[in-house]
Amino acid sequence: MGPINGGPINLKSARLQGAFLRFATLAAADLEAADMSGADLVHARFNHANLSAANLSSALLDHADFAGANLKKVNLCSASLSFAVLSTADLEAADMSGADLVHARFDQANLSGANLSNALLDHADFAGANLTKVNLCGANLY
Repeated sequence: MGPINGGPINLKSARLQGAFLRFATLAAADLEAADMSGADLVHARFNHANLSAANLSSALLDHADFAGANLKKVNLCSASLSFAVLSTADLEAADMSGADLVHARFDQANLSGANLSNALLDHADFAGANLTKVNLCGANLY
């Protein structure tokens, strides 16, 4: 599958496991409950998209832009999000256990109740983020 560009588009509950979507523009798209596990989404743009309850486990999301996106209850287990932008995103109850979040930006994001256990958080920016009840057990913070 080639890159998807445009929006807003409805991909609610879409099955995109292992899809190659590098540099895709999915701004304002509805990806609620979509399965993108193992997908290559490097440099993809998800600004203000709805990804609530989506499965992005083991996905490649390095340099992806999720600014202002709805990521409530998203599954990002073991995903690679180095240098990703998650500024002002809603990540309430998101599961990012074991994820690579090196140099990721979470400024002003809502991470209340998120699971960051065993995540790599070297140089991640959490300025002004809501970290209420975040699980950081085993996370690498340096």
